[in-house]
Amino acid sequence: MITFNNVSKEFVDGTKAVDNLNFTIEKGEIFVVIGPSGCGKTTTMKMINRLIDPSEGSIHINNQSIAEGDIHKLRWNIGYVLQQIALFPNMTVAENISVVPEMKKWSKDKITARVDELLGLVGLEAHTYRDRMPHELSGGQQQRVGVARALAANPDILLMDEPFSALDPISREQLQEDVQNLQGTIQKTIVFVTHDMDEALKLGDRICLMKEGKVIQVGTPEELMTTPSDPFVTQFIGNRSLDKMESTKMLVRDVMDRNVNLINHPTLSTKHVINPNQSIEEAYQQLKEGSAPYLLVKENGDVVGTISYEDLARTWMKEREA
Repeated sequence: MITFNNVSKEFVDGTKAVDNLNFTIEKGEIFVVIGPSGCGKTTTMKMINRLIDPSEGSIHINNQSIAEGDIHKLRWNIGYVLQQIALFPNMTVAENISVVPEMKKWSKDKITARVDELLGLVGLEAHTYRDRMPHELSGGQQQRVGVARALAANPDILLMDEPFSALDPISREQLQEDVQNLQGTIQKTIVFVTHDMDEALKLGDRICLMKEGKVIQVGTPEELMTTPSDPFVTQFIGNRSLDKMESTKMLVRDVMDRNVNLINHPTLSTKHVINPNQSIEEAYQQLKEGSAPYLLVKENGDVVGTISYEDLARTWMKEREA
């Protein structure tokens, strides 16, 4: 779907940001571009929507050179999600999402329906969030709106440039899960730039590892881990293993606090109760929606512990250090 043919980019100061890129991004896949700082990954992404033009070579989308078409139509068909989120601060959530549909002259009814549909898709209730201002949202909620805005005009391609790197660890992990779940519904071609190998391995159908402007290897997570093409691939992946990737799905019982003396919080109700066999991702979502300091963990009707944001954060830190 997206093909790079001998693509290089050299800036006016002589810096060669990317050097002779040749690869194809397939329709409907999450293609992760990763590498150390300064390796050319963001430049590579920005050439897809012509924020940067290549010095040499060509980029084709559906066998058509992007240099030959209308740049506005090209960008309307490519959603873009930035690390900085960059919502318009003086616009409501609905107005932010409506920007491109309004430019495309959609009717008000069609825009309203699309806004409500997208807010539902990214896990924000339309009646609660459509009239809020960006400053009233958490970082994770703002980034969800950013994703909805990028999808507003139903583009075929979604570019995501380190979209979660500024978020706290728990929000970041939840949004990674959300992207995976969302992709099951929208089936877009997603190009995702990150410097985090764990994120790449979790999200990528295929991963493009770059170094000093060159592609070192393109392959599935399994291929990079089991058949690295270069010592740099092995070094960048580190001591991660497929077995460890499979073991990171933790349950509430694995991380809960078994001290059950602190269970009389006045706001606790049935929505603040969770089963020990539920996932920690479900616990995070329930904590966020329930607005309580912790959840009661119940098994066979008995309270066997509690789980809080602190428990989740402590678990995340242990996983990072392992």
